Amino acid sequence: MSKKFLTRTSIYILLTLLVASPLPQALAESKEFSSSLIRFSIEDLMNMTVSTANKRDSTLQDTASAVYVITSEEIRRSGLTSIPEILRLAPGVHVSSLNANSWAVGVRGHNHDFGNKLLALIDGREIYTPLFSGIFWDMHDYIVEDIDRIEVVRGPGATTWGSNAVNGVINIITKDSKSTRGSFISGLYGEEERWIGSARYGGTLGDKGDYRFYVRSVKRAERTLPGGSPGKDSLRHAQGGFRADFELSARDALTVQGDYIDGEGGQYCRAVSYLPSSALQHFPIDFTGQNILARWKRKYNESMEDSINFYWDNCKRLDAIHYENRTTFDLDIQRKKRFGNKHDLLFGLSGRRIDSDIYGVGIASTIAPSTTNNIFSFYVQDQISLDAKNTSLLLAGSKFERNSNTGLEIQPTIRYLKKIGQSSAWWSSISRAARTPSDGERYAKIYVNSVDLGLGLPVHAYLVGEEDFSSEYLTAYELGYRSQIKDNLSVDAAVFYNYYTDALTTEFGDFSIEVGPDGPYIFQPVYIRNNSTVRSYGGEISCVWLAQSNWKLIGSASYLNNRRILKPGINDSTLMTNVLERNCPKWQINLRSYFDLDNKTELDVSLFYTSRTFAHFAPNDVSPKARFDIRISRKLGNQSELTVGGRNLFRGKHLEYRDPLRTVATQLGPSFYVKYSTEF
Repeated sequence: MSKKFLTRTSIYILLTLLVASPLPQALAESKEFSSSLIRFSIEDLMNMTVSTANKRDSTLQDTASAVYVITSEEIRRSGLTSIPEILRLAPGVHVSSLNANSWAVGVRGHNHDFGNKLLALIDGREIYTPLFSGIFWDMHDYIVEDIDRIEVVRGPGATTWGSNAVNGVINIITKDSKSTRGSFISGLYGEEERWIGSARYGGTLGDKGDYRFYVRSVKRAERTLPGGSPGKDSLRHAQGGFRADFELSARDALTVQGDYIDGEGGQYCRAVSYLPSSALQHFPIDFTGQNILARWKRKYNESMEDSINFYWDNCKRLDAIHYENRTTFDLDIQRKKRFGNKHDLLFGLSGRRIDSDIYGVGIASTIAPSTTNNIFSFYVQDQISLDAKNTSLLLAGSKFERNSNTGLEIQPTIRYLKKIGQSSAWWSSISRAARTPSDGERYAKIYVNSVDLGLGLPVHAYLVGEEDFSSEYLTAYELGYRSQIKDNLSVDAAVFYNYYTDALTTEFGDFSIEVGPDGPYIFQPVYIRNNSTVRSYGGEISCVWLAQSNWKLIGSASYLNNRRILKPGINDSTLMTNVLERNCPKWQINLRSYFDLDNKTELDVSLFYTSRTFAHFAPNDVSPKARFDIRISRKLGNQSELTVGGRNLFRGKHLEYRDPLRTVATQLGPSFYVKYSTEF
């Protein structure tokens, strides 16, 4: 009898015991207990404060952007354990698991493991890497119970955050230390996560401050390759850190926080030798990182506020392509000033220095020399009230940014919002954003594939960067509507049209004969250039319905269509271009049910559907897929909780992503887990 069989049988029995007792009386609405679902009413949701869209606190109802907030309650009740997995909860966000340690995350298209049009932050600290203008998601993890909310902005955010905030901005906002006093311990064991252990302790610093320390350890299990052999892609991740918040005076506040990260994993990639293109080679992944952030705020009065934000970030990473040692210094000085009843002005200066030492390893013969990128910017936004009742708002502004690679980038926006009554609003916007070149696009030489064309020598294709690769630009047009239709029902919808210019192409160059470790071969360069435009359009809609006081339903759907147009005479390699621009589903649907069976028992289920995704060759397409998750939780006393659940149920092992370029994806299958947490 296998260990997996015993584990699943035990969890099935536990699920049955947890649900069976309170289920009959909970099927009808119960008035004898106070459900956790009524902590946030629909009105509270519409009036939730958000700050990521334009760096100022405003209610969701007053924000002229497509914003979705993943609340701490949604995070807890999802049963998801990593930041990229939690992002599945937001409409318009496409998340694919490549293997046990890698994810591709995209908003409104352009999703792949080198995704480069999405900006992500943790408490305002940018976590993207200039190596490919994307994010190594395996390096970023937190105790999920310490995340206050995740604000997901779909659409450009470059006026606020600068270059690379092209298709969207994700800001993971952690709880202040005052909210995490005392001790917290949790442990999870499962088939996908072998273990997750978390511990946190928080206390006070006199009468003006609070603090917390935390540690977290994660071990994700190895998956299998499509043929059934071991994928050797397990992940070990350890992280610890602190946060301290001080109220220095009636008008001054200071936050200081930092983290240390250490992890290792592995992945298969296509071999760099004259072997069939299916031949694989295993590469280790190893990374460390540390960061510290300080944020000071002074509120002079209701009309004026200053803030200074500084962070230092260092990371070292080794994988199949590169070794990188990168250090970032960032300083941002900002003032908010209200003039009378009409103008709410925000302006600031920021500077950033990024020092990178990068070396090609594995399948990359070169990546980039040691580089220093200095970025200086000035930004200004004015939110103008067009009438005395503040029912019509106009926001106009721009960011003026100079970087070492492409010079000056100007990224403006104009947004209009019109309130209809007390509970509805229309909004529209026109924005421009730039995606600056990454180090890889300027300097890389990365192995792609080998083929035998009967020429007597093998043909090795390499992706080759060019130093004159320039920025890609987006002009985005958006229209949105959100409304509290009834006391228990809200809807939020947005449509968009995106026009990208100077978009990335991968073009065949002239071949040459070179000599490598295995002898002579034909070198076929595939150059990275800016010779296309892309037009995409689509939309998202989400609804929240409090069906009963103990039952909440959330649903969302999104649609996306891309079309690429090459400049005349361009010899484009669709091997790269189609993958980079079309590896996203046209349709995504998300349905979630949160049901309180009684005061102590929660039953939550989620259904995620994505349509077919394109991966260059038809046999490599990922077929439409539906994912079903379930979670049962039972409170044990006032401070402890026992949770059991399953993910990817009712479907066998399958791939969520195929990458014909580099990483070999591994199979994701049904899994179960059990978790215990307690506070004291």
